[in-house]
Amino acid sequence: MENNTLDNQQPKKKGSLILWILGWIFFFPIPVMILIWRKKNTWKLPVKIAVTVIFWILLFVFLGSNGDSENEDNQPASTVAETTVATESHIYDTAQIIDLMSGIGSNKIGTVSVSKAKQSDCTEGALLDWYLNYVMKNQDCNYHIIVYTDTSDKGIYCCNELIEKNVVLTPDDDGTYSLGDDSGATLYTVDEATKKLVKTATMADSNVINTTKSKIDDIVPTEYKNSKSYSVDISGEEGNLDCNLTLVSENFNDANYQKIATDLAQHVKNLDLGIGYFCISFQCDDYNLNALSSLDDLSAQEPSEITTSTFDKNKNNNTETTSTETEKTPEPSAEFTTLTDKDIVNCMTIMQQIIDRYIADAKYPWGKDDYTIAKFDDNGAIIAICDQIKLKSSDFKQTGIVVFTYNPISEDDVRFKEHYCEIAGTVCSNDGYCDEFIKNLQEINKTLKSN
Repeated sequence: MENNTLDNQQPKKKGSLILWILGWIFFFPIPVMILIWRKKNTWKLPVKIAVTVIFWILLFVFLGSNGDSENEDNQPASTVAETTVATESHIYDTAQIIDLMSGIGSNKIGTVSVSKAKQSDCTEGALLDWYLNYVMKNQDCNYHIIVYTDTSDKGIYCCNELIEKNVVLTPDDDGTYSLGDDSGATLYTVDEATKKLVKTATMADSNVINTTKSKIDDIVPTEYKNSKSYSVDISGEEGNLDCNLTLVSENFNDANYQKIATDLAQHVKNLDLGIGYFCISFQCDDYNLNALSSLDDLSAQEPSEITTSTFDKNKNNNTETTSTETEKTPEPSAEFTTLTDKDIVNCMTIMQQIIDRYIADAKYPWGKDDYTIAKFDDNGAIIAICDQIKLKSSDFKQTGIVVFTYNPISEDDVRFKEHYCEIAGTVCSNDGYCDEFIKNLQEINKTLKSN
């Protein structure tokens, strides 16, 4: 009997020993608790409770700190990599400053900064960084552009406070670029106080522009399309588009411009195309401008309320103008010694006509006090300056500078030759006539800035 009893106890002891070893290996707190709370342990109850609490607190602290260190070991590489990309990569890293030359390429008339980047990289955050940390630090440049590397002939244009994204950029021979079509472009300004990019407008896309052009072209009488100079220019935001018509007809010498302008405005209004600013230029041929009619907001008025401001050379009033010619450049007449009120109005109109060659949707003030008109030299050249010109359906006022030779042959025949045109800091044309003056002006500006 004794042998059988011993044989039965041996497997039990072996089984308990195995469980005890496994407990210490895989979950040691259990054996610890057994040792603390076993009957053979003579510790008093408060001591057992205190030791148990302290043990578990230390255990959890150890496990928690070990988990944090493992997470830190796994994350630094990606975090550092992301931080490096965010702080060290900029769309202006490849920027170059290129000389802007005169029309004949003889003199430097300014500089342009050119950056190149993928369109997808030109986010609003990247543009804000570009403006604050590059454009603002290179304000001597006439303008700044970003050329997309993955989209043909498109990019971003910045001049003064205005940023235009997704505009057409046409490369020039000197490495600079000219601003082209802005259909579908987004316009921004930067609030320097809050350091935020502010979207001011989204221009209508090409489908809207082309559809609107076609519908307006259909209502213009064929007799007003007698030249390649005839055009329908549409731009701006969808629902608030600018419309500039250039009509050409031999019959405009004796036409009732006010009636024609009113009738066309009413027809356009009835089409409900979302036209705001509405302007008509009347020409009797490719060179002679007879009249201008304009309306600030066609969509806000009923057709019966539409009125226009007409500048008619055949009427004796304070807004009359004369016809103009651009191809011939005769010597100034002997009678041209001072600028009369009539000359000032003529020069205002010439300035607008020159700028319209490059900026289709410019809006001009009509008051003579808004313009500075002065003789540029003793050879008949005039300099005209206006700082109240609005561009791109924006409320921002920009400065235009134009230099041209002015020669009033007679009351009804005024001729001019364009020499220089600058709008919003961008030189649109320069035949070299006033390079020395511009160079001196730039030197003065640099001196003033340095002081």
